[in-house]
Amino acid sequence: MEQKNEMKWTILKSSAQGLLDCLHCYTKSQLLEIASFYGMDGTRYRKHELAEKLEAEILAQMPAVLKYSSSEDLRGLKLLLSEPDGPDGESAGIWTYQKRGWLFVFGEDGGRKFVVPPGVEAKIVRFLSNAKNRKTVVHNQELYRYARALAHLYGVYEKKQLMRVWEEFHSTPLKKGELSRFLKITEKVYGDYRVEGRYVISSKISDTRVCLNLMNEVKNLPYYIPDQEEIRLYYEEYVDVDAPEYKELRRFLEKRKHNPLSFAELMTALEDNLLLGGGVSQMFSLMKDAGIFLNETHEKEEFLACCARWQKRTRQWRCRGFTPEEIIEE
Repeated sequence: MEQKNEMKWTILKSSAQGLLDCLHCYTKSQLLEIASFYGMDGTRYRKHELAEKLEAEILAQMPAVLKYSSSEDLRGLKLLLSEPDGPDGESAGIWTYQKRGWLFVFGEDGGRKFVVPPGVEAKIVRFLSNAKNRKTVVHNQELYRYARALAHLYGVYEKKQLMRVWEEFHSTPLKKGELSRFLKITEKVYGDYRVEGRYVISSKISDTRVCLNLMNEVKNLPYYIPDQEEIRLYYEEYVDVDAPEYKELRRFLEKRKHNPLSFAELMTALEDNLLLGGGVSQMFSLMKDAGIFLNETHEKEEFLACCARWQKRTRQWRCRGFTPEEIIEE
């Protein structure tokens, strides 16, 4: 996927240097994609006009976007600036810089030439040389860790819940207006969630109807409050993949004939099915797609028993982060 993205954004022309000249090398559809990142409606402009508008917008918004970049992002940018001929090996983040209009890759003489326009480079260098900016990045990354973890844990949650959990583990509360500004920018920078009104919604919930049903289902439930270890866990995962019940289900499925290339996708699909409230019939359909068939009655019964144990003890969106077992005990 990363390679396809890089190819899509590689310019098969002689290289340019200035930001505006580089932007002119893109098609209008590519310029529109960059414009959407910066919240611009570029459809009403001709291509040359859109390029001019984008040049100003990119440079104006760069400091704000850089403040919400990850430490990996900033290391990648440092690497690009220090190696003008391009980094050794493949950089998974290259295409994201291209989509922001910070980096342009030209296909020349059977190779690639990397161009960071002087105006863009000056903004990056100025930002990285400021100690206060570096401190802000660390703070924003910590807040992003919480925002993403809660999106994985709850599916849908209110902004004020992020403030509650943050203040549970930090002595300094978030400043007024900081959270809304943070969520607005990180929504487009990372794409892990979207913001609608007072709610933060996981990117896995694309169907508005599913979202509304989930919000209605959980409205009278309290939120589960994760501890620090769980924040680390749910930043990376949507369910606890080290839980005994998850491992038991995985072992059961691994013993059956399956397509090895699709097995990891199957486990992810089963997780999504659970979190989004899919039923048993959907699980069997997913298994069929992965080449797993349960023909014997005892196999189906064993599978359903494994699923029941896993579902009962897994933190779920329809329980606002509690497990069904914990809800029953309450």
